[in-house]
Amino acid sequence: MSDYDAFGRKKDDAGLGDLGWGTSDSPTAPPQPAETPVPATPQASELTSTAPPSAALGRRRGRNPVVALVQFAVLAAIIFGIYSTVTAGGEAVDQARGVIDALDDGVGQATTTTDEDDSVPERVEARALFKPRGLSSALELLEQEVPGKVSNLAIRRDRIDIQVFRAGNLRFVSLAADAEAPTIHTTQTGVALPAYPLSYEEINPTAPARLIRAAGARLGKAPSQVDYLVAQKFTGTVQWGVYYKDGAIAQGDSRGRYVRRIS
Repeated sequence: MSDYDAFGRKKDDAGLGDLGWGTSDSPTAPPQPAETPVPATPQASELTSTAPPSAALGRRRGRNPVVALVQFAVLAAIIFGIYSTVTAGGEAVDQARGVIDALDDGVGQATTTTDEDDSVPERVEARALFKPRGLSSALELLEQEVPGKVSNLAIRRDRIDIQVFRAGNLRFVSLAADAEAPTIHTTQTGVALPAYPLSYEEINPTAPARLIRAAGARLGKAPSQVDYLVAQKFTGTVQWGVYYKDGAIAQGDSRGRYVRRIS
């Protein structure tokens, strides 16, 4: 075989590779295998959007504060209702017991009414007309039973004699030391009111006892020698007089302070 080609060149000088038909001086790079496409990494948003519904529902949701507040209010209302029911029941029991006790007391009182009616009031038992407490009790009773203006007042150890004017009527009244009510002896009608009447409030219950002590010290008289005391009003001023059994008389002011000897 000839070392030259049809164009007269050596076969080693240039081949068809220069024209792309044969080999060339640089070896042909072996064909590279086709690149396998790498799948793109999905974004977080894509994962979220493509997640199945079951996965989204499985995630725990945060607690709504409004729902919690409503639940607490409902629970508090239930507890308050239970407490109110129990309290009302207790009050009903207490009221029932009170009614029963009242009925029992009424039965007990019904059996002792006679004893209470027969007892003497304390203000009568303690009444000593020359003492402040006894005289105050007597005046209180007289003002309740025989209201009006007082024209004359005489106090003895065993009774009070008094004249009371009211609405044109003059009543002569007495109250025994141990009595529970005064006695009205006579009544005169069409009588004019005295010039200087006394009111019950102007009669000082402490005046008799004070005048008895003061006058007794000045006149040398014992309390047992006192016959009675008189309260009258002259020229707008209340005056007291103490009368002794031997005829001696001493005068005192509205509070029972010694003023002078009259006889």
